[in-house]
Amino acid sequence: MSDQVVLYEERDRVAIITLNRPGKNLFSDEVVQGLHDSLCRLNEGSARAGVICANGENFTMGADLRAFPKDIARSIPGAGAPSGKPLVAAVNGWCLGAAMTLVQMCDLCVATETTRFMYPEAKLGVSMGMIAGLAARIPHKVAMEVMLLGGALPARRAYEVGLVNRLVPEGEQLNAALEYARALADNSPLVIARLRRLVNAVVPDSPAVQAYRLQRELSFMLESDDLKEGMGSIAEKRRANFVGR
Repeated sequence: MSDQVVLYEERDRVAIITLNRPGKNLFSDEVVQGLHDSLCRLNEGSARAGVICANGENFTMGADLRAFPKDIARSIPGAGAPSGKPLVAAVNGWCLGAAMTLVQMCDLCVATETTRFMYPEAKLGVSMGMIAGLAARIPHKVAMEVMLLGGALPARRAYEVGLVNRLVPEGEQLNAALEYARALADNSPLVIARLRRLVNAVVPDSPAVQAYRLQRELSFMLESDDLKEGMGSIAEKRRANFVGR
């Protein structure tokens, strides 16, 4: 098995992004960067849809508390990472903390019948706030139960309240997610992109997600070739030749 903590491959116009720290699949700085790079690669490449899954018995048990990632939002599509293509989450085992935010930001979700979702941050004394958007995606009282009590949400109930689209036996989650993703890849990318933009205008996001999204836009400009060209042109007293990236 590869020693990379996040794997990326493409099949039939579908990108498969795999968490590869079997066991707990904890979020570390390396995992966060791997997810960010993979989501950027999906966004900029020819694949039309993506699947996020995990090797091992757990999707992820959240952040590595012994080496807490400095900027976990960089791993969340639509917040610190781009989300220009539809995403399907394939979840098994535990899905804890920031992983719940990752799932809520995906377009579709497949989970095994034994999956358990949990957002225990109220028990830990820390939260980045991105989870607040859950209240716009499942019934308000259920979202408050998940966020404020920090108890486990079994797969069956997650399906019943709309967090999960489909329940499958253990080991079938990736195949089921690929069925969704291939159907997405076969449909009109123009229509899918437009509908996703319109839906994003309808479904509110957490203010924290909005802040991370703005930060990402500003960071993009500050790291752009155009900024380097503009600064260089001033220093060299010449006309700038901007390229739009």
